[in-house]
Amino acid sequence: MKKNNKKTPLDKSSNRSSNKPQARNRRAGVWLLEAVGQVLGKDKQYPHEIDAPVLSQIHILMDKDIIEFSQHSGYFVQDIKDFSDWLIAHQFNSFKQALQLETLFARYHLEDQQEWFRKLCLLFFTDRWLLKFYYIYTTQIQKDGEFLDKLIWSKDVPYLQAKEHFGEEMIEDEYNELGQLVSLVAYRKWDSFLMESDQFVSLYPSIVENRRPDLNAEDRAPKSNGIKDHLEHNYYGLFAEDDSEDYDEDFDEDYDEDYDEDGCIPREDLIYVLPEFIQTAFKVVANKPEGAMINPVKIPENYLVYQAELAVYQDLPQILIYLQQGKLQYTKAGSFTVASLKNAAKKLPLHNFMNDTGYIKLLLMSTHLCNTKFKPTTPVLDILNTVFNIQQPNELVTAATLFPIENIKHIYNHFFRPKELTKAFDLLKLLPEGQWIELKSLLSFVMLNARQNGLNPIHEYALYDLRLSNKNPSREIFWISDIKDKRAYIERLFITGALFTAAAFGLLDLAYDPDNMEQLAGGYPSESFPWSSFTACRLTPLGAHIFQYKKDYVAPGAVSGPLQLELATDQLHIKVQGSMEIAQEMLRAWTKPSVVHPNLLELDEARIITRSKNKSDLVQQIREFKDTVALPLPDYWQAKLMQLIGRADRVQQVQAAVVYKLSPYDQRLHALVAQDAELNKYCLKAAQFMLIVLKDQHHLFIRRLAQLGYVPSDGGQGDPVHFEFASIEPKEEELCEEFKALMKKKKRK
Repeated sequence: MKKNNKKTPLDKSSNRSSNKPQARNRRAGVWLLEAVGQVLGKDKQYPHEIDAPVLSQIHILMDKDIIEFSQHSGYFVQDIKDFSDWLIAHQFNSFKQALQLETLFARYHLEDQQEWFRKLCLLFFTDRWLLKFYYIYTTQIQKDGEFLDKLIWSKDVPYLQAKEHFGEEMIEDEYNELGQLVSLVAYRKWDSFLMESDQFVSLYPSIVENRRPDLNAEDRAPKSNGIKDHLEHNYYGLFAEDDSEDYDEDFDEDYDEDYDEDGCIPREDLIYVLPEFIQTAFKVVANKPEGAMINPVKIPENYLVYQAELAVYQDLPQILIYLQQGKLQYTKAGSFTVASLKNAAKKLPLHNFMNDTGYIKLLLMSTHLCNTKFKPTTPVLDILNTVFNIQQPNELVTAATLFPIENIKHIYNHFFRPKELTKAFDLLKLLPEGQWIELKSLLSFVMLNARQNGLNPIHEYALYDLRLSNKNPSREIFWISDIKDKRAYIERLFITGALFTAAAFGLLDLAYDPDNMEQLAGGYPSESFPWSSFTACRLTPLGAHIFQYKKDYVAPGAVSGPLQLELATDQLHIKVQGSMEIAQEMLRAWTKPSVVHPNLLELDEARIITRSKNKSDLVQQIREFKDTVALPLPDYWQAKLMQLIGRADRVQQVQAAVVYKLSPYDQRLHALVAQDAELNKYCLKAAQFMLIVLKDQHHLFIRRLAQLGYVPSDGGQGDPVHFEFASIEPKEEELCEEFKALMKKKKRK
């Protein structure tokens, strides 16, 4: 292979055969100057500050990736250097950013290289002015500009796709003397972003040559062992395996499967990826593709609209009542049973989604609320601020968000990524209040702006086992899809589920296309079809208050205010402020509406007593009433309730007693019971010829009864009043027959 004597990319003395910067400067001509002038405007002012939230994100991402990226960023840095020279050459040095960039490159040899590179990134990728003009500088060559846009707005660009874009191979056919793939000179600036696709998770694989350009390579390199050549040529790209003597052939039996016949990674396995902080920075100034922005739309008048804000004020307290009273049942894994949710959805007067009988809404809200200690009287705003500010949602909440997956409850908790739900809810921070946004637009926005794996609520190795409902028309397609398609499908489900959750809590209104049968349960309103979706959503004033921290929030006019209860001090009356319907539902088991005043409830002693089987039941009911009211009981209430409990002590059940029924026809037995003093010590006479014997005296009673010529039978079943006894003494022949029949019966073991 012909030896290339090119020196390090940033060495000013390097004799670059392509003379690329000069060539590009000549091609730029008037067009580039006019483009820059249009941006600058007449007064040459252009905002160089990036919005604070985005700037903060860039800093965080930069801290994460900068060290690894610096080790193989040489040709990209060279391109920034060419850009800096271009700015000075075209007299943009009146701008402080251009001078700062030139000064920084002049100090390259004087500072620690890692520290210098950090300063370069902090200057270049946090300044809107520099980013914008570098973007213009790059896009003067159409193919380069289009490719940069692909890198900015895509998770990655496969090498084969990049090759098709440029219309030719970007990598030389031959390797360099180090056994590396080498990009063609025209495309070497993109080498800093080239990597193997299955190494994308770790961002920068070990097989990429991690070396900073060394401007003094010739002076410092040893003069033996080929090290000088290594530094002088300083190629960037991917290693090919060499035939070094210490290679262990037995190291990996499957080694050859991942490499081509020349020992190099196949080109179809290569991708171009921008580090996330660079991608985030360029999105500030780059041309926005369709779907990259959240654009409001107007919906047709015939669309069905779910009004969420008023509904949450009416539904939330009622769901809390059900949770507080334990009417929703749990599985062993801690999730709610489907049967109890569907049963509760039928009974509760909820404001349901257009494609839901109440099951989905109740599932989402109850799962978020079940581990809280909110009372039905807790203000709605306090509840929402707590629910949506939890830093780490639990796994059950994540599973509920993925409700269309049939077997989601059987997935082990450690397969979930609960923090992804917080990221999904952050979408609400981007929505314009009161304007409709199409769901498909939101999904496109997430796909374009989510980095690496996007929103992945479940670890990839659990995706293979997921199943959709039997009723879901996508069930078979999902089952046979590859892992990439499964992940994309789950991501869409997850985002939609998070938006449904926000709507359930009053933060989003939902709009439905009436002609879309998939959205409206296929025309079967009596069932909940979990795959159903919606057409558009709209951030409510409540959603803007919770997620965009907008103050001066006012609840809808129809809201009666938070529920407040006040216990009278001299009567068993409860004064209600707020929704009387919610108060009645909450206290239905213990109270009744007052005939005196429409805002009063009276304690219903008769209902409490009739629902109790014994004193323990009565005490438990009163305890539940006290917990539900969640107010200190006045002395008058405590005294009256204790009187009610005290009545139970006047009728006490005797557990340790045996009851006997005597034959009404045996006069001799009646006389013995009436006259025998000893027998009377062990029993109490009762009506209907019955005797009550305490168990601790039972053996004495049996012994004395035997002495008098009687033993009790095994006992009868049912009502003792209707026990049957022989009224006439049998004749001798009848007695003989009965005796013979009795003796024929099997003996007891």
